[in-house]
Amino acid sequence: MDSIAYYSKNANMMASNLIQKQRDFYIKLKRAKSLGRIKGFAMQVPFNLQEDFLDFRGGKVEDINYIADFVITLNSDEEIIVDTKGSKNTTEESARIKQKLLMYKDRELKIYFIAKLPKFLGDTWVDISKGYDFSGKLRNKYTRLNGKWKHGKPNWEVEDWKEYFEFDNIAGLFYIWKATKKVKKKKG
Repeated sequence: MDSIAYYSKNANMMASNLIQKQRDFYIKLKRAKSLGRIKGFAMQVPFNLQEDFLDFRGGKVEDINYIADFVITLNSDEEIIVDTKGSKNTTEESARIKQKLLMYKDRELKIYFIAKLPKFLGDTWVDISKGYDFSGKLRNKYTRLNGKWKHGKPNWEVEDWKEYFEFDNIAGLFYIWKATKKVKKKKG
């Protein structure tokens, strides 16, 4: 992408203006880049979804753009798009529609909506794309194993959940839920 170099150059200046979630992930990306886990990243990258046009009355209809929080270049030279969200519930419908339009325009693009689930995974980022209620899955599994949900944080980390769920780890940045493992309830 031509715009990546421009946006990466200005990333330090833009970081101070980002909301908390974006800033947290930005810091994680800077660390990943310095450790060599990724080749690079760009912030606030615009994608044109539809050009402007004239309607039947001759009036201009504005173009539709999608601004990705981050475009990350993995060490394999694959580019992925990541948008940080507060939770599944804060992923607004317009963002989901724009995500679908961008995927339709370029079906090879990998676009992820990610969020932290502090009640279940502390500071770990997980994929919440497609409206998937991963926190509900975690809560249900915890309840089945322990009989009752304890209000507050169960203090489990991703490693604790790996016995019950299969994850993909994307460059040490975030996890994608793949499958639920069939595990019988522990007796005793």
